[in-house]
Amino acid sequence: MYKQRNRRIDFRHVKIDSFILFFALIITVLTGSAIAHGDTTLFTLPERRIYAYTILVSLAAMLFLMVMFHKYCLSKLMLIPFIYAMFYAFDVYENSLSHLLDAGYMFIRLLPLFMLTPNLRMNLFRWYRNILIIFSVIGIFCYLWYLFRMPGLYDVVDYYTGPGSGAYYINFRLCYLFSEGRTLRLCCFFNEPGYLGTILALILCAERFDLKKKGNVILLIAGFLSLSVAFLFICAIYFMLIMYKRPKVFLLLVCVIMAYFFVLPIIATGDGAIAILAKRMIITEEGVSATQRSSGVIDLAILDMLSSRNAIFGYGYGYISTLHISSGISTFKTYIIHYGFGGFAAIFGTAFLMLLRKSRENAFAVIFVICVFASVYQRPDIFTYPYMVILIGGVDNLEQLKLRAKYKTEPEGL
Repeated sequence: MYKQRNRRIDFRHVKIDSFILFFALIITVLTGSAIAHGDTTLFTLPERRIYAYTILVSLAAMLFLMVMFHKYCLSKLMLIPFIYAMFYAFDVYENSLSHLLDAGYMFIRLLPLFMLTPNLRMNLFRWYRNILIIFSVIGIFCYLWYLFRMPGLYDVVDYYTGPGSGAYYINFRLCYLFSEGRTLRLCCFFNEPGYLGTILALILCAERFDLKKKGNVILLIAGFLSLSVAFLFICAIYFMLIMYKRPKVFLLLVCVIMAYFFVLPIIATGDGAIAILAKRMIITEEGVSATQRSSGVIDLAILDMLSSRNAIFGYGYGYISTLHISSGISTFKTYIIHYGFGGFAAIFGTAFLMLLRKSRENAFAVIFVICVFASVYQRPDIFTYPYMVILIGGVDNLEQLKLRAKYKTEPEGL
């Protein structure tokens, strides 16, 4: 009787864990998807309102279950969303109540994720990975469907840059493709292909690029179909770091770099998919062409800030809107303008050092953390559910993989 009662209690707790993960997964998927972006052309205003209500309900349910059944732990990692929300709230260009409320909501939304137990965070990471595998399969199917010009199933919608830009979504409802000229790139359910490529590369790093798992092979194929330079560079950084003690690999890397400078410009003269990707990777006077998310206006603003009293804590959130830059700009420099060099170091440095400290006994986890923060160069908005689930849950996943390797147990999942 005693053992049976214990089994029932354990089963109940497993069900509660699943419900918490279910609501956390809803938040993770929706906040990273195209519907979360205010400039999306794929969804109507009523659909976006349903999205907002779904997030609020899921967040409330997640918090209720965590508190009611004591499914949380207090750790130093909670300092990461606190510092980010603090700078967001109090270092503002236009001091307003709505901005303070936004900062509070941001903190409340992120806090439950950091309060999850390591095991729950790890499982949330794996659930999210499985969702991406499923949607990657759908996305690859949609990519081939459109590539071979099969009829029906999709609509052509203007890209979020607006009509007349020559860029379009191929809207399959569940997945989207990006089309511009001869370029066709996979977005999956994200707003743009570069976002998909970055997320998939980081997940593969958190999986130690274990291609024995069929799911990781699917993610790799989807990453290539995104034609994302970020995907390739994150993968390259990962392999460079894990093989730094092997001289033969360094020789191979030298050959790759030589090919980069001498072969890539020749390949980039064509019109195929490889040529399109090559054009995006060519080094120009301003750097790699596809990584140009900054602008001269932002660079001048930072230079002016260096000689002003705003150098340490910046001009405040919202100042960037006065510079009249294009909406496509995404660079870590905007964080420097908003929060200054001191604020930037506090926001990103705290997260980086705390995650390094957590990963210090696991070389693969350290390399993974470095890869995540290297991606900040091009995509600095990492304080969102998808990135944090991958970052924190990925470290926990790598810890589990290390234990399994130590005791030689079989991996789970796809």
